[in-house]
Amino acid sequence: MRFIRTALLLLSIASCAMSGIAQDQRWRGDIPFSFKIKNQTFSAGVYDISVDTAHGVVSLSNDLHPGEHMAWVGVPDDKRGLATMHFALEGDSYLLISVAAGNWMTMPPHGPHHTQEATVVFPQ
Repeated sequence: MRFIRTALLLLSIASCAMSGIAQDQRWRGDIPFSFKIKNQTFSAGVYDISVDTAHGVVSLSNDLHPGEHMAWVGVPDDKRGLATMHFALEGDSYLLISVAAGNWMTMPPHGPHHTQEATVVFPQ
């Protein structure tokens, strides 16, 4: 009986420690221009970047426009205290190239190097 209590106590301590490690991370920032992801256009405005650290999912959402939402499977990256969105100017449109948030990032699409680019930083 004593062994079971000790095992349950250690399990609960380990669960608390792991829940502290696997917390979701969130950043909010203003993107001053409209942009495209694949064929979807996103308007200028305030966006949230969140990372589900348990599953490695990076999400981008706009509270004012619920249809403007995108999620990617992230890959581990160097630890940062901020989030960045990297864009390429193609014609008269900005195209989202990659998102980096905390210690996760999305993989940039393969393609030609763009001569005009923009980066938006979201402080934590």
